[in-house]
Amino acid sequence: MRNTSLFILNKLFLIPVFFVVCLFGLEILKKEAYAATLVVTSNANSGAGTLRQALLDASDGDTITFNLGAGSETVVVSSTLYTWYGENITIDGDNTEGSGTNITIQVTTPGVSAYPAITINSGSGKTSTLRNLTLRGGNDSSGSGGTIYMYSQGASLVLDNCTVREGRARFGAGLWANGFNSLTITNSTFTNNTSQEHGGAARIDSFTGTVNISNSIFTNNTSTATGGNYYGGALYFQNNSTQGTVNIDKTTISENSIYMSGAGIYTSRVANLNISNSTINNNTTSFSTAGIYS
Repeated sequence: MRNTSLFILNKLFLIPVFFVVCLFGLEILKKEAYAATLVVTSNANSGAGTLRQALLDASDGDTITFNLGAGSETVVVSSTLYTWYGENITIDGDNTEGSGTNITIQVTTPGVSAYPAITINSGSGKTSTLRNLTLRGGNDSSGSGGTIYMYSQGASLVLDNCTVREGRARFGAGLWANGFNSLTITNSTFTNNTSQEHGGAARIDSFTGTVNISNSIFTNNTSTATGGNYYGGALYFQNNSTQGTVNIDKTTISENSIYMSGAGIYTSRVANLNISNSTINNNTTSFSTAGIYS
């Protein structure tokens, strides 16, 4: 004879378990639904199929790829592109589905147009990844970040297999990054970027986390000011208090210049600077230490 009380108790126990399992399954489906790949099919500044529209349409966790034909691999933007707040986003310029030539993103007139190619605004705990791209910057003569501008507290940026070139700015002509959690630069080149004061290639400010640079090249970057205390022809790292770690491995820093000091690397109040398996040579100053100045 069935024990009715026990049967009812079992049913009551199974109901909440069933709902928990369903909710867990729905959450997995939601996450899978949110991780999409958006394909850029037009190199126009805006509109359907463009990179700008893909960034507007993207959700947290999405990847943007390209399918652009021969002769269309350069995306010219008439104002800066944005990665949006609250999103992990990847822009992958591998154009295998198109012509096979990786994508270039540039301002209207490199070295002249008064805006950066891209602004990183992902927000705390979020990561923007730029991969397989050439980025040609503009000229912010009174500000920072001629090519890549990043002012996003607690965010992270990854540059992988990228070339950053022809940026002009007062500070951080190739890249200006402030207040971030982590910055990773791998297999990338910064070249022909020019700042007026600090950080021809990059100025890195107010970071509590880690900067990792590996298998990269910084060459022919310069800071042009001839008076005052200006540093970092290629790389400039500064914190308001002693904190943060910079790791540089298997990287070449050469042929960079500045009037004052630290044509290769300048650091101020960085807790840990670790350099391994790297070449730092043929950097020039008119005043004092050319290679590394701390």
